[in-house]
Amino acid sequence: MAAPTKREWYYLAQEQRHGPLAIEEISKKVMAREIFPEDCHVWRQGMKDWEIMEQSKAFLPVVKQLHEREAATDARAREAAASTNWDNTMDAEGVTRGVFHFYMYVGWLLPMVLTVALLTELQVYGGKEVNKWMKPQVFSIIPFIITLLLFLKVSGQRLLNAGYSKKKSLTLLIPVYNIWPMILCYFAPSHFVTRKKFDFGAFWMLVILGLYSAGVAMFLVPRVGVEAISPLGVGPAVEKIYKEKTNYLGRKPVDAKKEK
Repeated sequence: MAAPTKREWYYLAQEQRHGPLAIEEISKKVMAREIFPEDCHVWRQGMKDWEIMEQSKAFLPVVKQLHEREAATDARAREAAASTNWDNTMDAEGVTRGVFHFYMYVGWLLPMVLTVALLTELQVYGGKEVNKWMKPQVFSIIPFIITLLLFLKVSGQRLLNAGYSKKKSLTLLIPVYNIWPMILCYFAPSHFVTRKKFDFGAFWMLVILGLYSAGVAMFLVPRVGVEAISPLGVGPAVEKIYKEKTNYLGRKPVDAKKEK
């Protein structure tokens, strides 16, 4: 066991002088963060002036040990932040990518159908005045606008979950520039902004998106055509089906028939 060194060191911290102490005693205080090397001055007999501890040769070993310990602590914190368990915590706001996928595949159909049904019934029971302003162009564009607004709302919540501002969803309206925000909505895990790394779940989301797209191309497009599944074509297609299934012409007001 090494013999303790002499109590010959003094240090200045918070404008107060302490000592004399052995270098081992001061080093313990440094490791306990009671003393901060960058803000502490040291001196012993034989030195011309006080030195900053961080720059003193006698204290370089303990300063190096402190920095290594802090670097290891930071590395463990970064590793914990990048772990899957942290990604699955419940403190993330907004909606998850799973919810976003569900909305993009089938969820948007509900507001579209409800809007078309409401507009159709307004034409049936609203009378002559309603049918004056309910032109075919207006009827087609209203469901699209409502669905678009809901899409921006859901996308904003998805981006919020990934760690971005909800306002970033407005960039989805800009061609080309909207590619990256859309990738984030579909594939980014929660808190993506803090680590900029896609996880294994993104792979499965890509597989699901690929299967869905293939199913639409192979089974739906040959039956209804490309126009019927386009953003502006879905509304009229739903309108046609709804009117056929609900006997629209048999319930349409007489005044509306005469105007037609």
